Amino acid sequence: TFEITENGISCPSPIPLRVFDGAIVHMNDKTRPSESSEIIAPCSIQGAILEKGQTDEITFIARKIGSHRIEVFASRVGSKLDSVIELRDSDGSLIATGDDFEGLDAKIDFHAEEGEQYRLSISDKRGNGSFNNSYCLEIAPIQPTVTAFLPRRDKRSQARQVIEVPSGNRVLAYFGIRKEGTNAPVSIGLTNLPSSLRVVAGTEQP
Repeated sequence: TFEITENGISCPSPIPLRVFDGAIVHMNDKTRPSESSEIIAPCSIQGAILEKGQTDEITFIARKIGSHRIEVFASRVGSKLDSVIELRDSDGSLIATGDDFEGLDAKIDFHAEEGEQYRLSISDKRGNGSFNNSYCLEIAPIQPTVTAFLPRRDKRSQARQVIEVPSGNRVLAYFGIRKEGTNAPVSIGLTNLPSSLRVVAGTEQP
C-alpha cells in the first residue's frame, strides 16, 4: 500500500497497489492476441466484457507443472463485472468452473499438466456488457500464504473491522487465520500501539 499526500494532508487510508510477476496480456479490440499467439502462465490478462452476451476466450499453457490458481480481479476493484470463468482442456472437456470466490470475483484452482494447452473463458453472469465491465485475470502457481483477519459476516461491509477499547477497560477480539499451502504454526501480535495499551494474544487454535 502507499499513501497520497497533498499540501500536507494525507488520504484517510492507504491505497492498495498489486504487483504481479509475470507477462501482461491485453484483451481489447486493438491488441487482442491472435488465435495463433501463445500465452504462457504466469500471466495477467487485462480486458473488458464490452457487449451483452460477450465471452472472452484465452488459450494458454503453464510454464511450471503443478498447482495453479486462476483468479479474477474485477468487482473488488470497482468493476461492474459479475464474473464467471470456465476452464477446459485441449479436447474441450470441462475441468472446472469458478464463481463468487471474493465477492463477485471468480477463482479456479487446478493442477497444470506438462505440455497441456488449456482454454479459459470469462463472461458476465448476468449477460451484461459495458466499458465498466473490466477485469484483470491472473494465472499463476499457487504460493504459500498466511492471512490474519477480523471475522465478519458481510465481506462487503466494514462493520467490526475496527477494535475499540474503552478508556480504562478491556476488550476481547477474535482473529481469523487463513493458510494456503502451509501448515506452519501461527502466533498473533500487534505492534506500534499507544503506550497506554497492552495486548495479550494467544496462539493459533487447531
